[in-house]
Amino acid sequence: MVTTEIKTIKPAAGGGGDYSSLNAWELAERANAYPTIPNGNLVSADKIKVAEVYSGGNAITAQLNINRNNWTTDATRYIIIRAAAGHEHTGVWNTSKAYILNASIPLLCQYVVNVKIERMQIKGTGNAAIYSWAYVDNFGGMDLDQCLIMGSPSGGYRGVIDFVVSSWERDLYVRNCIIIDQSSVNANFVIQNESNKGFKIYVYNSTLIGNSQATVYGIYSICPSVSQNNYIKATICYAGCTPGANDATSNANAVTLNLRNVAYSTANFINVTPGSENLRLVVSQANKLIDNGANLASSGVTTDIVGTARPLFGGFDIGAFENDVPICWNYTARYKNSNKLFKASGCGSFPRNQQVPSNVDSSTGKMVDDGIFISPDRYNIT
Repeated sequence: MVTTEIKTIKPAAGGGGDYSSLNAWELAERANAYPTIPNGNLVSADKIKVAEVYSGGNAITAQLNINRNNWTTDATRYIIIRAAAGHEHTGVWNTSKAYILNASIPLLCQYVVNVKIERMQIKGTGNAAIYSWAYVDNFGGMDLDQCLIMGSPSGGYRGVIDFVVSSWERDLYVRNCIIIDQSSVNANFVIQNESNKGFKIYVYNSTLIGNSQATVYGIYSICPSVSQNNYIKATICYAGCTPGANDATSNANAVTLNLRNVAYSTANFINVTPGSENLRLVVSQANKLIDNGANLASSGVTTDIVGTARPLFGGFDIGAFENDVPICWNYTARYKNSNKLFKASGCGSFPRNQQVPSNVDSSTGKMVDDGIFISPDRYNIT
């Protein structure tokens, strides 16, 4: 029976955790030389190994290299790196929460698969944030959920998340993440893979922000990809990537007409200023990102980047955040072909999912019996 082993990473001086850095955890929890892997062979040990990261400082002391020479995993016995409860980010980069930061590449996965990263902040200030090589004889993939990831790829045609070896044959899942290209380099990608082996990238309910250059792409994928409910400040796809019907963009690249040219501005997000990562949705009936996503519960998307349940107040919201504040309204309406007025108020989308009572006191406009409803085509809002 698979057992879960949790070790605490407390980078603060005198933090009292099992380890003071992820580098120390990785070195101690695996073996030193392939193919002898007594600790890192999670299949033989029948274990899931969890590194639970606390706040107090940078969780790495150098590039974190997770290498297949030191680990053996499979689909049920794998590695998890996650922020400890109460130490997760809130959608904005915050070094008082659990984070990984490096001037070069913070997280390098060489050939290893079945790595899950949850609720973490990851930033590469001079290069990619996650850089992965792959190996043809393993199965599995990488799963990123509820993460805030930023990078400054050095040179064109690179990614903030970058998979570079054509022998890669596994799937990548990105759910509920904010991924930002902070470089000023032209022709970059927010997520890139160069595989020609047919694996898929699944990008669900994430917010992908390209740099300010003219040619930047959200997802580069030679092989098939599945993209849904993402807001992308960039052209959605390059090469074999296929935009999803519920992806919204800042340009005219979206499949659905209503989701094209959704401006990257305070019309859609809160406090969007140069360098800001606060991409929570503005509560407005005019915000095209609210309630216009597909239901992805069957694909494992049941919360947003900070753990808010999906959906709320209607359909799935597009992007990493699910709005947790209801849209509320008050109005006066007149029955068509009648002088009768009535007043109504409520919370939620209107009038698509909202009907009004037909039995009202015409002298006051107040409801007498709210058990009878009419459809919106029978009244006008005045």
